[in-house]
Amino acid sequence: MRYGIFVDSSCDLVELDSNDIAYARVPLNLDVGEKVFIDNNDLDVSIFMKEMEAYTGKTGSSAPSPNDWLDNYEKCDCIFVITISSALSGSYSSALVAKDMLLEEYPDKKIEIIDSKATGPKMTLIANYIKECIIAGQDFEEIVKNANDYTTNKTKLLFILESMENLVKNGRVSRLKGGISKILGIKVL
Repeated sequence: MRYGIFVDSSCDLVELDSNDIAYARVPLNLDVGEKVFIDNNDLDVSIFMKEMEAYTGKTGSSAPSPNDWLDNYEKCDCIFVITISSALSGSYSSALVAKDMLLEEYPDKKIEIIDSKATGPKMTLIANYIKECIIAGQDFEEIVKNANDYTTNKTKLLFILESMENLVKNGRVSRLKGGISKILGIKVL
């Protein structure tokens, strides 16, 4: 059986250190005004950051399409998908639609979609945990149970915002609060 671990590009893990497990980062689109940057290995982060800092309007992102996910699912028999929090993106929903599409055509494939309820490093931890379960020889159902327990009960997410500028641009924080935090050098945890 061919195993696969697939994540969206909000995951920090660029490569999975295993030749026996398929791995891919399915890119999100990053929107800065009319410009769309594809969050893949070819993204020039310095150019993206300059564009984002210079732009005064609303910025955002868009989830991978179901077909973006499906292209990866078809390569494997047992599939684990880890997405950015469903509270932040439609990536989880898109992955679920792709799961339904896959199972219509290949009903014998096994697939689990995990909402990380986080982003970045927590997704990396989950992917590496699943890899270790596969290497240890656990069956698919056991890995699903253990991975969901690990995601829910054994990992947490904390992060620090260097700046609240994007939150202000997107209307999530008032200009006054954003300005005060900048003047006082407050970092949000």
